[in-house]
Amino acid sequence: MNPATLYPLIGQKNTYYVRRFTPNGAYVGTDPDGSDGIEILLPRREVPEQLQVGDACRLFVYTDSEDRPVATRQQALVQANEVAYLTVKTVNKIGAFFDWGLPKDLLVPFSEQTKRLDIGRRYLIYAYADPATNRMVGTMYLPKFIKNNDLTVAESDAVQLVVAEFHERGLRVVVNHRHWGMVYGNQIFQTIRIGQTLRGYVRLIREDNKLDISLQADGYDASIDHSVERLAAMIKRSGGFVPLTDHSQPEDIYALLQMSKKQFKKAVGLLFKQRLISIEPNGIRHIKQESE
Repeated sequence: MNPATLYPLIGQKNTYYVRRFTPNGAYVGTDPDGSDGIEILLPRREVPEQLQVGDACRLFVYTDSEDRPVATRQQALVQANEVAYLTVKTVNKIGAFFDWGLPKDLLVPFSEQTKRLDIGRRYLIYAYADPATNRMVGTMYLPKFIKNNDLTVAESDAVQLVVAEFHERGLRVVVNHRHWGMVYGNQIFQTIRIGQTLRGYVRLIREDNKLDISLQADGYDASIDHSVERLAAMIKRSGGFVPLTDHSQPEDIYALLQMSKKQFKKAVGLLFKQRLISIEPNGIRHIKQESE
């Protein structure tokens, strides 16, 4: 098999077609007619009983301990060209081996480590396929891959975030596994942990290509509908009255409802327009409907 043809498949999940069966398992390729010249083994232990020649299946490909390409139906914790917080399983003279959800652990060589790694602890790792060996490896030197020189996002874009570290101004995040971004403290209204994956929005692109990220979309969207549902449910559970107003502190609103003050005010406005609540000096009261 041509290594150059195999390389783009390593560390990725793609659609494959069953070519043939052997006692070792099923051999699959990327093209239904077999013209791609690729045959990758899906081990017998992972072959479903109903699988037949020509069937399509979504599989993840990596290399085994003998550097042979192997397919799996298991879900890897990280794919090639992605970041994730992973746990160290073992350390030897080569480097540290991380649990990434597959039988063969992910190697982070000593040359790719920024500090001493302890077994059982989690670290932020960038995973990639080494073009020289076709092996999946990891690195802690994220600036080699995570850059803001050539941005692939625009303002207001919805983006995927991985929380990299707490910062005195808020949270430093990896945006779409490609760029650095910052979520400022006054934009955070929920409990967040390092390594968490979140949905966010590009709030501002600064002149130096730094990205300001928000965890809430601007304007009325599905998150507002969710806030309305949460507020209505809390009023019901609280006997028809919630002691929150426009003058309540953001911390008090978040403690009770897990939403920002801005979301709270919009949710109150929508419920009030629907004549489902009355606004009193000390809180919000449910208005009973004729059907109740």
